[in-house]
Amino acid sequence: KTLPMISRQANGKEIHIETDIAIEHTVYGFQSEFQQVLLVIIQNSYEAFISSNVPEPFIEIRGVSDEETFGLLICDNAGGIAHKIAEKMFEPNVSTKPNGTGKGLSIARTIIERNMNATLTYKAVDNGSCFIITFAKERENA
Repeated sequence: KTLPMISRQANGKEIHIETDIAIEHTVYGFQSEFQQVLLVIIQNSYEAFISSNVPEPFIEIRGVSDEETFGLLICDNAGGIAHKIAEKMFEPNVSTKPNGTGKGLSIARTIIERNMNATLTYKAVDNGSCFIITFAKERENA
């Protein structure tokens, strides 16, 4: 439901979005808040593509799961975030954009951690960024 909301804002830039979200776990929280988190992350990727000259821009959204956790990886090839800023990017008022407010990722992390009992982290990858939303699997009582 979130992708159509953001795809209209690509400003004519052809950005390939690949999804593989075959996860079947229950997540507790408000759908609108989770959508807001996804919108912030994807919008940041779009804005990075618009300001850069990446020849084949793409965003990959993939479900991940192991024995104890499950979640989403949202990765792009928009050039990544400078290490100095990446260390503080989830703090209020920290932005990579000249006119940015620095509120988006701070609010996104607050929603994920306080309202959904999960984590939102960042990882630099070759020529891009990955945001990881991780939920703990519920354990069955013995």
